[in-house]
Order: sequence, then C-alpha cells, then structure tokens
Amino acid sequence: MVHASAPPFTLAQLPPDLQHVLLTCVQIAARQSVQLWLVGGVVRDLLQQRRPTRDLDLAYAGDAPQLCGALAAALGATLLAEHIAFGTATLTVPMPNDAPPLLLDLARTRREHYPQPACLPRVTPTDIVTDLGRRDFSVNALAVPLILTDLNPPTLGLGPLLDPYGGVADLHTRRLRLLHAHSLRDDPTRVLRGVRLAVRMEMHFAPDTLVQISDMLMQGYLHQVSPERVRNELCLALEEPDPAGCLALADQLGLLAQLAPELDWNPTRAADVRHARQYNDPLLVAGAILWHCTPAARLALGQHYRLDGTAMRLLTELDTLQPLLPTLHAPLANSHLDALLHRYQPRTLQLALICDAAARPQLEHYLHTLRLRRPHLNGHDLLRLGVPPGTLLGQLLAQLRVAVLDGQVTTRAEEEAWVREQVALRADAPPAEPG
Repeated sequence: MVHASAPPFTLAQLPPDLQHVLLTCVQIAARQSVQLWLVGGVVRDLLQQRRPTRDLDLAYAGDAPQLCGALAAALGATLLAEHIAFGTATLTVPMPNDAPPLLLDLARTRREHYPQPACLPRVTPTDIVTDLGRRDFSVNALAVPLILTDLNPPTLGLGPLLDPYGGVADLHTRRLRLLHAHSLRDDPTRVLRGVRLAVRMEMHFAPDTLVQISDMLMQGYLHQVSPERVRNELCLALEEPDPAGCLALADQLGLLAQLAPELDWNPTRAADVRHARQYNDPLLVAGAILWHCTPAARLALGQHYRLDGTAMRLLTELDTLQPLLPTLHAPLANSHLDALLHRYQPRTLQLALICDAAARPQLEHYLHTLRLRRPHLNGHDLLRLGVPPGTLLGQLLAQLRVAVLDGQVTTRAEEEAWVREQVALRADAPPAEPG
C-alpha cells in the first residue's frame, strides 16, 4: 500500500526564482500531457526545513521525446547532457541577479536491472512508486506531484507526498537505510553518497545497511566501478561542509583502504582538511588530504583517478616545494624568498601555508606582500633610460626587482637613479677579454 499524505511543507519554502522554474516546467509538461514529480533530495531537505540546494530533480512518466528541448527553450537553459536510452537529461538554467545557475535533472520513471555488479543498468519505463524503489536510501525515495491549481493565472501547487518506503520515519530517527539487499552490488557508489548524507545530515547507517557495506567491501565491488565514477563521488565529498568528517567516516567503514590505500587518516590530516575547507576550494582540500603522501603515492592516485591538468599541476608542484619548506622555518631576505617561491602558483603556496605551520609566516609574507610587489619601472622605461635591448635589459629588470624587494629603492625616482647608475657602471667597465 502506497503511503501518501499532504506534504508538511509549502512551495513558499523555495526561493521565488526556483518556484518560477518549476511553474514553467509544469506548464510545458501539461501541454505534452506529462506528469512531473519533485523527487529525492529537494523533498528530503524541504521536509527537514533545510534550505534547498541549487539542484532540482524532476521525474516524469511516459514517453515525452520533446520535453527536454521544450524545457530548455522555455527556460533559456543549456542542455548539458541527455541520455535517450535512460530517458534522462541535465539542464543548466540561468538565474536572475547573477545568482549561480540551477542544475535541473530530469528523468523518466523507470525500472532498472543490473546484469553484472557495478555495471550500467538496463531500464524499462514504469510508474513513480516502482521508480522510487530503485533509488539508494529510503530518505531519497520521496516524491511530490507538481500540479497546476489554476490556469488563470497559472498557479503552481503540490499533490500528496509519496513515501512508499518509509523515508519520513527514517528522517525522524536519522537513519540511513538502503532500499534493497542488492543495492550496493548494483551500484557501489551509493555508499559514497551515503557517507556524504550521514555527515551532512548527522544520520547513522541502519544495522542491515552496515552489513551490506561490509559485504560490498569483501566482494570488492568498489574495484569494479570505473575510476571516473568514483572520482566524481569523491569530488562531491570535497565540496561538502565537512569533508574531514566524510573521510573519517569512510575510514571507519573501511572504504579508504580500498579507495586510497596510501592514506593514513589521522588527527593531523583531519585538522589540515578542515583548515583547507575554509577557503572554499576543493583542490586545496584534496591537496591537504594528500599532503603527507609520498610523491609516488600522489602520482599513482592522480593517474588512477585520471585527475585533470590543474589537479596534477598542484600535486607535481608539491614534489619540489615540500623539500624547500624547512628553509622557510627561519626568516629570509625578501629577494631570497622570492627566488625560492616565484615559480609556484598561489594555490600551491596556499596549501603549504595551511599544512606547514612553521613556514606559515614566511609564506603569508610572500603571498600577501612580496608576490604583489612590483617595481615602478618596466622594460619600456628602462629603454627610455638608455638600457639597450637584449640580455642586459632582462638582467637589469631582474636585479631591479631584487633591489625593490629588499628595500634598496622605494620610489620611482630612486629606481630611475638606480638604473642610470647601473648603465654608467657598465659603460665604465673595461671590455671583456676576447676568448
């Protein structure tokens, strides 16, 4: 028997721009005789009085080949991805007032069959209740029909909350429960989503779900998932409010031993990750996680998970920066500091600042002061002052920067006098002996 009741929330909990998007979607769907449901995380968050994210999941029943295109046109959206065989599409919808775009996921209600563990499923259309049963956790198996309560003017309304698998009760008891016994065999990455939910929502895994996680690890199902799929889930964990909590729970469950055997989770690493998270840069979080790994271990992880060039540059720069850091534990001349650090991108230096407390004062001084300090004069100015083009010009520009950094010259006039003096010294110098 399907449990349906009036939802204990209203559309007023959604920001006006999201309400407008949903109203547009329902109007377009109604013209094609398609029913839409608000499903998954947004329903769960509204039930808990949480502010919804900028992601919306909609389910629709039936064959509607024109629906995605019509929605994209009506919303001025960009179609990021469409998988016709699965009846799914992802749209990015621009929002007013320079707000971040909305990610709209649209999926036909379907039944899934997994011929092999961790493979892509075969799908067939089905009803909304059966569709909810294919999802990961009971707290995500919730849906609310979106309806038009009036046509003049068009008004958006909500139908009864569908909770066929006890998700609301599990929300009240803060329990994460997988929906069926083969859930992690079918899709092992569900456990990674569960870890994020458990930490973000302060929930705990149900006993039978913990048994399923243990069995999944023993069967090695995670190793059968493509590295790209695992990487995508791990990247989402880096963006969570508490990535250190996610990794601590993953370690407690035995997941880290299979995902990254090189990682030794400990309080020092956790503190670094929490510090890095304050900068709202997932790559800094990833770097803090890998800071204490050997260069070989970092390279192996980067290659296994096929990290992009930006991430690999960070890891590669760590290999040469880390051996220099003990030199920074004591004060250095500004020009010496610049000579050591100018080749590194700011993100790499910021990561070192987070993870090496002894080097922090020198790194902060370089990042926030020296790196931004420039001479008043440039190459054109030196040419005007009589420096000939060529090697000497480059040498004097570099030496002028040293003089500026070390406080030997401070004003434009002093810089010009310094350049004239250098030109005069070279003019007076005897010519080099031939050969």
